[in-house]
Amino acid sequence: MYEFSTRVRYSETDEAKKLTLPALVNYFQDCAVFHSEDVGLSVGAIARDHMAWILLTWQIGVERMPDLGETVRVVTNPYRIGGCLGLRNFGLFASDGTRLAAADSAWALLDTENGRLTRMPPDFAEQYGVGKKWDLGFGGVHIRTAGETAEQEPARVSRYMLDSNCHMNNDWYVRLAMGCLPEGFIPVHMKAEYKRSAVLDDLICPATVQEDGRVLVLLRDEEKKPYANLEFTGRADD
Repeated sequence: MYEFSTRVRYSETDEAKKLTLPALVNYFQDCAVFHSEDVGLSVGAIARDHMAWILLTWQIGVERMPDLGETVRVVTNPYRIGGCLGLRNFGLFASDGTRLAAADSAWALLDTENGRLTRMPPDFAEQYGVGKKWDLGFGGVHIRTAGETAEQEPARVSRYMLDSNCHMNNDWYVRLAMGCLPEGFIPVHMKAEYKRSAVLDDLICPATVQEDGRVLVLLRDEEKKPYANLEFTGRADD
């Protein structure tokens, strides 16, 4: 496993002064990036070999979001590294060791020259180290997209949303999707399936489906071709 500690910043909190879900996504993503940097497989190093990691799926469960100023520990546990796939668990822990949130995720290695998935060198698994998959009690990651949709306000991909691959950063899909949630809805579990990368000036047209404490957000282009599907399970604000 790999970990780092941090303190919840004001810029990462909501109106209740608690860590936001997009900020949690960034904690987990940053932990994977820091891990890569520290084992010699940094973003820059693999870019020189025309490779980049892209996110395929998230499942994130939240027990409690930490408060402003709280010290937390972010942990990642890669449990499969091979072929073109990297599978990782993540955890967010309070200073007393209590687990606040956890995630399962799937990543793929992309050949940046041809835009196709590529097999990783055999020493990747040894460099990262491979642990045992955590039993998080999550169901399947596939998101059922049936149901009558309600169209939401579209958004244009701006330059400040881009990452080092010139794709819209993973947290922005979550931000845009959360902007479609009903007022007072607090997510306690999120699934995300990334279908293709949004790039500069793409128009993202969200649509929602609501049923029994579940909100599905489809992020699509003008022809309804998907960028990502996200599913939020939550509770009403007390």
